[in-house]
Amino acid sequence: MNNHAAETSAGDMDNYGSESAFVNEDLSGREIAGCQILHKLGQGAMGAVYYAEQVSLRRKVAFKVLDPKFSRDITYIERFEREAQAAARLAHFNIVQVFDYGRSGEIYYIVNEYVDGGDVQDLIDAEGVVDPIQALDITIQSCNGLVIAQSQNVIHRDIKPENLMLTKDGVVKIADFGLAKVVTDDAAVTQSGMIVGTPFYMSPEQAKGLTLDTRSDIYSLGVTLFHMVTGQIPFDADSVIGVLLKQISAERPDPVGINPSLPASVGKTIMQMMAREPENRFSSATELVRILEKHKQELKHGAESVQIEVPSKPVDRSERYKLLRKSRIIRLGKRQVPPAAADQMMALLKGDAGVFIETDMPLDENDIVEVRFTAPGRDEVFRGIGVVRWVGDNGPSAGMGVTFLKVSTVPRGTVSTRTSVKSVHPSATEEAAPASSRKVSPAEAIRVLTKTPLHCRLLRYYYANSGQTVDVNKIANALGVGTRMLGGTLAIYEQLGLIKRHHTGTVDLKWPDDKGLQREIVSWVSKYGLL
Repeated sequence: MNNHAAETSAGDMDNYGSESAFVNEDLSGREIAGCQILHKLGQGAMGAVYYAEQVSLRRKVAFKVLDPKFSRDITYIERFEREAQAAARLAHFNIVQVFDYGRSGEIYYIVNEYVDGGDVQDLIDAEGVVDPIQALDITIQSCNGLVIAQSQNVIHRDIKPENLMLTKDGVVKIADFGLAKVVTDDAAVTQSGMIVGTPFYMSPEQAKGLTLDTRSDIYSLGVTLFHMVTGQIPFDADSVIGVLLKQISAERPDPVGINPSLPASVGKTIMQMMAREPENRFSSATELVRILEKHKQELKHGAESVQIEVPSKPVDRSERYKLLRKSRIIRLGKRQVPPAAADQMMALLKGDAGVFIETDMPLDENDIVEVRFTAPGRDEVFRGIGVVRWVGDNGPSAGMGVTFLKVSTVPRGTVSTRTSVKSVHPSATEEAAPASSRKVSPAEAIRVLTKTPLHCRLLRYYYANSGQTVDVNKIANALGVGTRMLGGTLAIYEQLGLIKRHHTGTVDLKWPDDKGLQREIVSWVSKYGLL
C-alpha cells in the first residue's frame, strides 16, 4: 500500500475526529495524499466520499475515506484495499477507474474517477418506469463492464441501481467493488458461507452463502433491469430474511405481467437472467450482451415503425384489457393506501392496458384494488395489486379495467391469510419450507439474522446502545441504510422483545429478559466484536 503520511502533519491527524463524530466530520479544505478536498458528496456504511482535485494533474476526483471505526479492523482494511485493487485491474470505459489508494496518517483512502451525474436509482426515482430502450442500453453497458470483470476472474457481488453510475452523456460506470472477489484468490477476505450484498438484488446462491461466479452478477443485473422496466423490485418483504427467502425459493414474477407494454422477448430474457438455478441463466456476460443488443435493435425498429405507421383508429380497450372471468376470482377488494403511496402508484401507470375483471362491486376510477385469482393450466394463486383505470361494460358483463402494478404468487394453503412476512424464519437455506412452517426460538432467530450484514450492524448498534431511546433516523444514518430497509428489520427486533417503537419515530432499545437470548447476543458480539 502507498504511504502518504508525510504529506499530512500529525496535528492534522489529531483533528480527524472521533469515531462517533465521523458522520458529522468534514475534511473539506484539507489537502490529503496530493488531493485538495473540496466538499463532501455523501456518507455510506463504510465511509464518506468527497469531491476533490488531484493537484498534480488538475483533475477532479472522488476521494473515498474509510470510517475510522473500521481502521483498526484488518478485515475492513483488507476489504477497502480489495475494492481498490479489484477495480484498478479492470480498465474499461464502463467501470469507475481507480487512480490511487493508500493511507495518510490514520486515514485510509481511495482516489476514484469522478462521475459527473447520478446513478440508475436516481433515474428510476425520476421516471418511475424507465423506457425499455434506455433500460436495455444501460444493461448492455453494464454487461460490457462485467465482460472485463469476468475476463479477470472478478465477481462484483453487489450489482444494483445505486452502483451503476450515469454520466451526463448517458455512459454507465460500474462503481463500488468493495464486495468484489477474485475467484482464484484463496486468501480473499470474505469467507465462504458469509452472506454479503444487497438482499433485494442478491442471487439465490449468494443468499445461501455459496460459491459464486459471474452468473451471480448476471442475476443481480437481471433484477436491476426488472426494476427499471417495471418500476418495482421483484421480491419484497417486511424483513431482510423474508427477502432472502423469496430470492431462494419464490417463483419469479413475469415483468410483462406488471408492464404489459414490455415486449415478451425482453421479459423472457429478464426471467432467464433471474433464473433460480445458475445453470439456467446466461453462462457469460458476453452471451448476454448479444441477446440484449438484439432486443434493443428490435425495439428501435419497432419505435420507428410506429412513428411511420399510424393506426387508422385507436385499438378498443376491450382488446387491450384481457378478460379475467368472475369464476377465476378468489378475492377482490379495495386497498386503502396513504395519499403519497397512491400518487407513486399513479406515476407508474405508463400504458392503458391490463385485465378486465368481471364484477359488480362498486368501485371508481383510480381506486387501488387487490385481486387474488387463478389462471388456466396453473396451480398457483396469483395476487395482483393495481389501479382501476375505467369502469363499464364488456359485453353482457359489468366490470372494470385494472392495470396491475405488482403480481405475485400465493401458496394455495395461505389464500385466506395476508401474505406479508411478519415472522422470523428458521434458515435462509430451507428452500421448500413455507414462510411460517415452524417456530424458532429467539436465540435461534438471532443466529439466522446474523447471516446478513445489515442485521450484524444493527445487533452491534443495539448492544452498544441498549437501555437508550434512539431516533430511527439516527439508527439508519449510523448503519448507512435508508429508513425503508430498516423498518422491516426493526419489526423483527420488536417481535423478539429487543425494542419498543413509539409513534414519535423513536425506539427503546431494551435488554431482553430471555437468558438464552442474552447469551446468544453476548456470545455473538464477543466473537465478532463491536467494530
